[in-house]
Amino acid sequence: MNLTGRRDTVRICPSCLRRAGRAETLYRCVSPPGWCPGDHRPAATRRAPSAVCGGCGRTTSRPHCRRCGERLPEGRPGERGRVVAVVGPPGSGKSTFLAVLLHGLRHGLGAELGVALLPGDDRTEAEVRQRYERPLYEEERALSPDAPGSGFRPLVHRLSRGHGRRERSLTLVLLDTDPAAPPRTARPDLARADAAVLLLDPHDLPGAGLHRPGRGTRPAEVLDGALDALPRDAGGRIRVPVAVGLAKLDLLTPALAPNSPLHRRRSPRPGFDPVDRAAVDTELRALLELWQGDGIDRRLRAGRADHQLFAFSALSAPPGPGATPPGGPRPHRVEDPLLWLLHRFGFLPRAGRR
Repeated sequence: MNLTGRRDTVRICPSCLRRAGRAETLYRCVSPPGWCPGDHRPAATRRAPSAVCGGCGRTTSRPHCRRCGERLPEGRPGERGRVVAVVGPPGSGKSTFLAVLLHGLRHGLGAELGVALLPGDDRTEAEVRQRYERPLYEEERALSPDAPGSGFRPLVHRLSRGHGRRERSLTLVLLDTDPAAPPRTARPDLARADAAVLLLDPHDLPGAGLHRPGRGTRPAEVLDGALDALPRDAGGRIRVPVAVGLAKLDLLTPALAPNSPLHRRRSPRPGFDPVDRAAVDTELRALLELWQGDGIDRRLRAGRADHQLFAFSALSAPPGPGATPPGGPRPHRVEDPLLWLLHRFGFLPRAGRR
């Protein structure tokens, strides 16, 4: 039985990634099968995102997407949602990046930023635990590269900061995208994204001296295909912010100058630091040109995209055969791309401001 609620709350469907406002949201009766006498027009409550079944009189707060039937994440009325797609060639470390980022937000990093991270649904909790947390942190196994066509379910989380009337919340949907999706084909996962994180692998930088033979997928094709699929306006401008992340920075540390800002750790304080951000971005633009990896930067400039360059290491050392480095992951600035995006979304203020 489907019930249509009347509260104007917009959610993001974790299946079709569409926005579900009042007209696109269905509320389903919570009564066991056979208890409810039939389908009736409901009366939505005014103070909560819920509906009252006209058949059995029970109140339900289980919203579903009208288009695909998927259950929608819970959230406060008026809560904003953002979809962030993580894109990279096979072996670039997408899954490890997400695993270490989510682990940090659930532990010390979240407290440092004054941000609480909670799973938006039970399936996200199970996916994070089984696919990311358990193998990397409990079994100390390196995460395997994504299999082509893996199509993992979006990870839905709720971020909040502040308390009482000053509390701010955001529904964050992270997409571990399929690296083997054919270039220049329809990509609803990217076309409906509010932002993207594009990962570069140091092995794919010709001037870095780390070339690894036998790369099955051309990295340039994966990144070019992602840029083609991102939302654009009528003039061809990329409409969403793009964070370009140079992963596995530990492989390039010997080539960095002693005073490089890439050595620095982020200051442990809540908020976004624009001065540090500008220093890292400027340094990386020069280094990518030196390492002959600035093609993605030129393409983003040509697309007039709002973009920034980042460098991080999720593990801080190359993993052994099928295992994490001794001592486990020791991330270096893995949170930087998300902090910039959260600032761009208006969720995270500058450091020193509330």
